[in-house]
Amino acid sequence: MTLLALSILILGIYDFHFYRSLRSEPLVREPEQWPPISILTCARDVREDLLRLTARWPEQSYPAPVQWVVVDDGAFMPADWSPQLPRDWTFTHVRLEEKELPGKKGAVLAGWSHVEHDFIMSIDADCEPVHEDWLREMVRPLAEGRPAVLGYGDYRLGRGMLGRLIQLETVQTAMLYLSSARRAKPYMAVGRNWGYRRWEGMEDDLRRDADILSGDDSLLLHRRKPKEVGLRWNAAAHTISDPPKSFGEWLRQKSRHAQAGTRFRTGPLLYIWTWHLAQALFFFSIGALLLGDGHPVTAAFLVVSYVLVSTLLRYPFYKALGKTSLLWWRWYYEPILLGFMFLWGLRSLRPRKTWSDRA
Repeated sequence: MTLLALSILILGIYDFHFYRSLRSEPLVREPEQWPPISILTCARDVREDLLRLTARWPEQSYPAPVQWVVVDDGAFMPADWSPQLPRDWTFTHVRLEEKELPGKKGAVLAGWSHVEHDFIMSIDADCEPVHEDWLREMVRPLAEGRPAVLGYGDYRLGRGMLGRLIQLETVQTAMLYLSSARRAKPYMAVGRNWGYRRWEGMEDDLRRDADILSGDDSLLLHRRKPKEVGLRWNAAAHTISDPPKSFGEWLRQKSRHAQAGTRFRTGPLLYIWTWHLAQALFFFSIGALLLGDGHPVTAAFLVVSYVLVSTLLRYPFYKALGKTSLLWWRWYYEPILLGFMFLWGLRSLRPRKTWSDRA
């Protein structure tokens, strides 16, 4: 009973102090004059995805010049590739055959050398904007003076348990990094959907973590150490991509992301792991009480109270993401997700030697 009460206390603190802050998105005015933007996309062996992203650009309604920089890692696209883009857009095709840094960091570094504007949006090759105002929504905080803007990268709903687990993990990860950033402590970004203003020394910041392949986005933000960043999670600011098709593919992807987390400072690591350990303790305590004698009435009251309060506090955020059904599914899938998190935490200790957009 004591462990159950402790876990609910910790989880309740997160819900009231952090997640409740996501009940509404920060208000950001439209700028009087929209700045020119560079969009950076690093791609490796994802020709069909890249062509699908290309087809979505004419839908964008951004009212200023845009440069799209595609870093073609491995030169898998034709040298004369010339995509159809909106008026006032320019295209830069970087065919990368040799790079200074390993993995995606080398592609990012090469892309920066061709970027023409101070504001840079990052979107992976296997992602697509879901709305014509995506670029407007993401650029607003940058135009207002924020050094970076964090968005939400969604996945299409896949089949069965894997599809639900990916949906739940994606929402919970966003809930963690967006709520921490809302409290002026940003610690990670997602390469599928974020932007930043060019800063002096960002190339050196990228090189500092060259010994691991992951983290070109999160570790960059970590090195930058901004306090106030822009946050956009309304439906028009989302990107979307296809989910991993197998548990093995998903495990490899999340292990890569977890490897970047080993470079986080102590504060963010405590924030993340205290939450997940409290989740594990909550479900372990329920199982122990079901198998023992305990105090079933008191335990049931605590659990039901927490479930209701937690659901009410998170509902506005889940609604903004279009994921309200997960508020109920999560009680079934969270224990399973915690088990997978343990597995990819172990796998993250193994060094990776290659990268791809999906791996």
